[in-house]
Amino acid sequence: MAVEHRRRLHRLHPLEARRLLCHTDLPPRADGARLGFPDATVFTRFFRRRTGETRAAFRARARGTGEDRSEG
Repeated sequence: MAVEHRRRLHRLHPLEARRLLCHTDLPPRADGARLGFPDATVFTRFFRRRTGETRAAFRARARGTGEDRSEG
């Protein structure tokens, strides 16, 4: 049961993270906190591993800005 719950969370977190990145200008710390991550580093690493791109790259691509700034 715990493993299934963890799998579900790992599927939902990237979806919710994408929504936050598209519709807010929150910094990594705030994005991660809203999703239950202990700090920005853990959230940033999780997002990159699950989506294959950084938060900044995803946000720029999703918004069509083309700005790929480094993670801070």
